Amino acid sequence: ELCLTLRPTTAKTMAEQRTVSGLKELVEVVKQKQGEGKRVYVLYSGSKDESGKSWCPDCVAADPHIRKYLSAKGTDDQVLLTAEVGDRPQWKDQKNEFRTHPDIRIVNIPTLMRWGKRQMLVEGDCLDDGKLDMLFEEED
Repeated sequence: ELCLTLRPTTAKTMAEQRTVSGLKELVEVVKQKQGEGKRVYVLYSGSKDESGKSWCPDCVAADPHIRKYLSAKGTDDQVLLTAEVGDRPQWKDQKNEFRTHPDIRIVNIPTLMRWGKRQMLVEGDCLDDGKLDMLFEEED
C-alpha cells in the first residue's frame, strides 16, 4: 500500500524587477512603489542597444549577477528598478540628469543604491555577494 503525504508548497516570494526609461519615469515608479510599502533599489546602468546589450562592460557583468542574487534572496517587499542612464556620450556628459539630480548624483556605473539612503555599491562591488547582503538586508 502506498501512502502519500501532500504538503502545501510555500512559494518563495521574490523581489519585483523592472526597467525604467529616464529620470521622470524612475521618480514616478519610485513614488508608486514606496506608496505600496516597498523598499526600492535602483541599478543605474548604461542603456542597451538594439541587440539588448549595454555599451558598459561592467554593467553587462553586474546586471545578471544582481538579478540572480535577488531571485535567490530577494523578498516581496523589495523592488529593483534598472534605470538606463543613456548611451556612452549621454552618460559622459557632466550635465546628465542622473549625475545632477539631488537625490541621485552618481558618478560611475553600474551603481546600485537603495532609494533615499546613501548606501551604494559601485562598479565591481555590485558583484560582491557579501556587499549585496549588507545592502539588501539593511533595515529601515
